[in-house]
Order: sequence, then structure tokens, then C-alpha cells
Amino acid sequence: MPTDTPANDAPLPSDRPGGVNGMWFVAITLSLFIVVPAIVIGVLQLVPKPAPPEPLSYADRAAWPAQELRSRPLEYDMFVAAETGKKYRKANFPLSDSDEAMLHQAVWLAQQDDFFTNENYYDSLLEWAEHYDTQFYPPYLVAEWLRVNDRADEAEPWRILAFERATGAIVQHIQYEDGTPAAEHSIPGVAIAYDRVIDGELDTTLRLIYPAPTTDDQGDLYLPTFQSVYRLTDPATPLGAQTASYPRYLTLLPQTATRQTPNWFSAPSRVGRLPDAVVDSE
Repeated sequence: MPTDTPANDAPLPSDRPGGVNGMWFVAITLSLFIVVPAIVIGVLQLVPKPAPPEPLSYADRAAWPAQELRSRPLEYDMFVAAETGKKYRKANFPLSDSDEAMLHQAVWLAQQDDFFTNENYYDSLLEWAEHYDTQFYPPYLVAEWLRVNDRADEAEPWRILAFERATGAIVQHIQYEDGTPAAEHSIPGVAIAYDRVIDGELDTTLRLIYPAPTTDDQGDLYLPTFQSVYRLTDPATPLGAQTASYPRYLTLLPQTATRQTPNWFSAPSRVGRLPDAVVDSE
């Protein structure tokens, strides 16, 4: 004869699917995927974000915490490259296609023999300085154009703006043999390459020309830059052209290119200082 299942053998509500234990399991699972991430996001929003760096004030340039610029190869040595499968270190900074195209045009203007006499160039630079309002290079060239054309008072606001927009700067003290600062001393044009590593490949197409660098009244020469890895190069080299030799010394003064490999350098801070340089008395 069939017998009834004893009452004490029936599954308890907590053991059934959807029972008390099952509901707790579902609740705990949901908390791991919904509640905990929500708490983490909330906490992160309460943590104060790092404030953007203060703009470089050209008026306070003597107090900038400059640090020594030193060689910093972009290429890994053969052992590291073999281990990581990467040839180059990370080196890049945000730059839109539009901004980069404008910079190439501005560099072309700065390379022209009539740069400081052509008012059409000046008008183009004014337009770019206004339209590309995060880029330091057009206002820097405007300031230089005005200074060379004996309009120093007009040049100063543009120079201030250029350094406010710049993410970095390079400074070098220049003096005469007797130790006297070489105040208001002009040197030949300088070219700084901002080599980048994009998708693992070396990009050498960005290079800025500083056509007539001149020291201030203390003999210090300041150039606004991107905070990056730098490489000195020849201002006369056409855009995109490859060279067989590179400058050996870290100086803005003219030098013969004798190094067989690129001499990349950088600084741990926004402002990098090159070694002091000596020039002949005028």
C-alpha cells in the first residue's frame, strides 16, 4: 500500500529554490555587481581631483622650479625590447589633427627668409592664435614678429599668453667669458623636435622652429614648449626629412651635428634647464 512521505522529510522553505536562503544568495550577488560598484563610484566622486597645473607666468619666470634636462633615449635597449616586444618607450601628448596641421603651416612660415618682414604671415599668425586657443606656438611667433619689428610693448602680452598656454618650457643661461650675463643677446634659429610614439611607432613629424631666440635682461633664454621628450635638430631641415647625424650637446647655441643616433632628452618637471653657455663678447 502506498505510504505518505513523512512531514519531516519535506524540503524546508529555506531549501527550496526561491526560498529564504535562495533570496539571500540573489541579494548578495546583486550587491556585488550593483551596490558595491555604486558605492565605489560614489566614493571616487568625493575624492578631490588633482587641480590642473598653474599656467606659467612669464613675469615670474626667474622663480620657476627648473630642473636639469638630461638625455633620455626613446628606444629600449635590445634586452628590454626582446623581453617586452616593444621598441620604444611611451612618449605622446594630446594634439588634434587640426592643431597639428596648423603647427606645420606655422613652422613653414617661421622657416621663410622674409618671415619678419611679411605682414601676411603676421596676419595668419594672429588668426591662428585666436582660433587655436590652446596652442602656444602662434602667439609665441606673434611676439617674436613684433619684437623684431621694434614693437616690444605690443609683443609682451603675446609672449605672456604663449607661456600661459605652454605645458612646458626650456631655459638656458647665456653669459660672456668674464661671467657677465649676455643680456638681450640673439642667437641663430633653434629647432626642437617633439618625437612621439604613436601606436608603437616613432613619429618624427612634429618640429617647432624658434626663429630668433633672444635672452632677457638677465641673460636667460626661455622657450615655450610641450612638456615632452625633446630633440634638437637643424632649423633648415625640410619637414619630414631624415638626417644622418644629430646634435651631440644639450645647448641652444649652434653646433655641428656629429652624433650618429638621436640625442633625446627630457626633464622631470615642466621647466627644463640646459647647462649654462658662454658666448663671445660683442
